Amino acid sequence: MKCPADPALLVDYASGRLAPARAADLGRHIETCDFCAERVPGYSAISEALDTWDSPPVSLDFNRRLWSKIDAAQPVRWTRRLFPAIPVAAAAAMMLAGLWMERPHASPQVPAPGVSVVEAEQAERALDDIQLLRGFDDALSDRPQANTM
Repeated sequence: MKCPADPALLVDYASGRLAPARAADLGRHIETCDFCAERVPGYSAISEALDTWDSPPVSLDFNRRLWSKIDAAQPVRWTRRLFPAIPVAAAAAMMLAGLWMERPHASPQVPAPGVSVVEAEQAERALDDIQLLRGFDDALSDRPQANTM
C-alpha cells in the first residue's frame, strides 16, 4: 500500500469514519509509516476538539451589522489601487524599449545556404519540444517522493 499523503484519509481514520476493513488496512500502514504516524494523533485531537465545540448561534441582525461595518470601512484611496500597476507598467515599458532598441532596422531572415525553410522550422520545433520535456523533468524531480510500504 502506498503512503496516502491525502490528509483527508488520515482525518477520516482519526475520527473513526472509515469502513472497518479500510481502517484496519490503514492502521497496519500507520504502524510502519512514520509520516502518517506523526499526523494521526494531531488529527485525532482536532477531531475531538471539534466534536466538543458548540458554536454560538448567529444573531438575527448579523447580516445587517456585517454590511454596516463593510459600508463604514474607509474606501481604498486611488493611489493604493494604482500602486500595484506601477511596477507592471514600468516592466512593460522597459520590455518595449528593449524590443525597440534590439531591432531598430529589422531585416528579413534568410536561412543558411543549403538549409530549406521547412528544415529550419522543423529543427526549431524539435528544440522547443526538447526544452518543454526538460521543464517536465525538472518539475518532476522537484516533487517530493511518497513513502511506500
